[in-house]
Amino acid sequence: MTITMDYQEYNRMQDFAKQFVTKKGGTRPILEFIKLTFVGDTAKAEALDGYKAGYITLSINDCKAEGEMLLPITSKLKKSDVFAVITDMGKEIEIRTATGASIYRKPEGEFFDTSKTYPEDEPAEVFGFNPVLLSDALKAFKGEKAVTIEYRGSLRPLIIKSDTAQALVLPVRLSR
Repeated sequence: MTITMDYQEYNRMQDFAKQFVTKKGGTRPILEFIKLTFVGDTAKAEALDGYKAGYITLSINDCKAEGEMLLPITSKLKKSDVFAVITDMGKEIEIRTATGASIYRKPEGEFFDTSKTYPEDEPAEVFGFNPVLLSDALKAFKGEKAVTIEYRGSLRPLIIKSDTAQALVLPVRLSR
């Protein structure tokens, strides 16, 4: 089974997924990998660590079949790499680019079934935030075990508090 994606899509997948995979050397090595599910010219890359999960939809080329494979977190590709041809070789995964190839051993076991993880009911309310600003505000509390988040409405600032600090992030208007 082989799929092809351009280097920019590959890098989007890696950048997104590395925020959700578990750190190397943990008790569940399978969670160090990305589950890539593909149909036609679309792929869904999922990653989780037991506390948080995420998926991103990607464009792929030259997919002869539908299926899934587990990919490792790798370094980003360069523009000179042009593309990534990803081949499932049974016990290994080969990632070939215009400038070289790498082979990775596949983990043993089955990836966690996330089909029922994401809520499917209607949300009580929807509001928007700039992800960089929200992330920056939360990073200020990285030494804390937990923070309190106060929400007062979709057009009011989100307040983030610890025992010793407080931050606010302004929402963005969402187009309907």
